[in-house]
Amino acid sequence: MNKNSLAVAIVPLLAVAFAVWQVITLASYDVRATVISAVVLSTLANGLFMTAAARRATTTH
Repeated sequence: MNKNSLAVAIVPLLAVAFAVWQVITLASYDVRATVISAVVLSTLANGLFMTAAARRATTTH
């Protein structure tokens, strides 16, 4: 596993962790904005993860 694929695997996990942290810390201030940002970040993380999985599947021959 090279550094590039490792970074691609870590980035979605960081985005999910950031979304969870936002939900925990900001839920008492503005629930709607927190939910929207969490959904956007989790969708982004999912897209990055799927892209990484597809790239890993195509590059490992």
